[in-house]
Amino acid sequence: MSNKFDGEHSYDGIDESDNKLPSWWLNIFYVTIIFSIGYMGYYHWGGPGVGLAENFEMQLAQEKLTASAQPPPQTGHSAEEFKAILSDEAIKKKGQALYTTKCAACHGPDGGGTIGPNLTDKFWIHGGKIEQIANTITNGVPAKGMVSWAPLMTKEEIQQVTVYVYSLKGTKPAVGKAPEGNAEE
Repeated sequence: MSNKFDGEHSYDGIDESDNKLPSWWLNIFYVTIIFSIGYMGYYHWGGPGVGLAENFEMQLAQEKLTASAQPPPQTGHSAEEFKAILSDEAIKKKGQALYTTKCAACHGPDGGGTIGPNLTDKFWIHGGKIEQIANTITNGVPAKGMVSWAPLMTKEEIQQVTVYVYSLKGTKPAVGKAPEGNAEE
């Protein structure tokens, strides 16, 4: 086998050729370089485009403005309403089903807490009275990552979940998260 590259570009009988790259590949490569320079100029080097950091700041300011303009929704639930339905097992069962689909991911299937706090002990961050629990479910705790459930559940569903969560107090979960908040009397 003759070697036309005088052995310099041959190894184990395989010859390396110095072929040119396909023109279509080179053209795409050059277009991406030109595009990236234009992109960097538009978004990062003082061009008129809004960069990611500025876009984030604008959205954050808009959210703060929207949040301050609207008062948080109120529960509309009174302690008397809850006393009337607290012992209703059908409501508690419906609340358990809702809890399983909407709350168990953060508070655990038995209320022992995972990402969210333990709902079975006597320590409550935002109050353990039944109307306080309803308020927390309704308005959420955005600072801690809990969404407001008012737009996602009806008033009756919030009542049902509240009754179920209240019934978890004093139960013993398989794995309970450490106490958080203040002790309820």
